[in-house]
Amino acid sequence: MTRCGIVTAAIGVAFGLLMGAPAGAWDRGDVDVLAVLPEVTPGQPSSVEGVTVGPDGNIYAPSFGFNTTGALSGNAALFVIRPDGALVRKVTSLTSGPARSSTSIRQPALPQCS
Repeated sequence: MTRCGIVTAAIGVAFGLLMGAPAGAWDRGDVDVLAVLPEVTPGQPSSVEGVTVGPDGNIYAPSFGFNTTGALSGNAALFVIRPDGALVRKVTSLTSGPARSSTSIRQPALPQCS
């Protein structure tokens, strides 16, 4: 067997061993629902694109105009949630608009270096 054949066989065996094991990262175990968010746009379920915990202990979850079905109409929103799951407030961005592809957003001009 050539050296290339040995390397290929070793990679194949390693790949087979790794793919045969279950992915433990997907097993979330028992989970609880912290909060159900209100709709950002009426009739369109909200999705958040991340969460963070502030120094006040509240959870901040932004929604930028997408859910599991794609782009939504309406403005972006920030949900503020207490640690017990109660919604403190929903802040809607008045300067944002419906989700756009990156090609439709005008990029600012960069300063020219001389």
